[in-house]
Amino acid sequence: MLAEIIWTPNPDAIDLGFLKIQWYGITWGIGLLAVYFIGTWIFKQLGKDEESIVMAIQYAFIGGLLGARIGHIFFYQLDFYLAHPQKILAVWEGGLASHGGMIGALVALLLFCHRYRDLSYLFMMDVTAISIPLFCSLIRIGNLINSELVGKVTGSHYGFVFPAYGLEPRHPVVYTKA
Repeated sequence: MLAEIIWTPNPDAIDLGFLKIQWYGITWGIGLLAVYFIGTWIFKQLGKDEESIVMAIQYAFIGGLLGARIGHIFFYQLDFYLAHPQKILAVWEGGLASHGGMIGALVALLLFCHRYRDLSYLFMMDVTAISIPLFCSLIRIGNLINSELVGKVTGSHYGFVFPAYGLEPRHPVVYTKA
């Protein structure tokens, strides 16, 4: 029976030397495409202008990205960023908080609905409630591939082992030849 998963994936899906594409970015991209197709399908079914979904996604994406970065700064490393303000925009070095992203996306959709008055905020929240869980799940898969958000050590015999963090299996894993 599988008791532990020794987790050592390569976060790079494609590595051409001069260009690296990580699984995290791929899961983000697939997630955005999924939101687009689901949103477009819902808008079409309800007779809404399908072009509006593109603008709504842009608002939510920008608001979510800003909110995620601001959330990370304020919730996790405020002292560091006050001492190194030049690092605030360095998102490629990591540092996005999902709860800040959700707040930012919700505020951005509120601004979107204020500008495009033919779509109510409650309607957009309904569309969001249908499409966003898949998006968030895909991002979490990207986090797993990157060995991020490892959580706390379990007292169970089951779970993931992240050697990159110096965590070893609770019980030695024995490999035998077949």
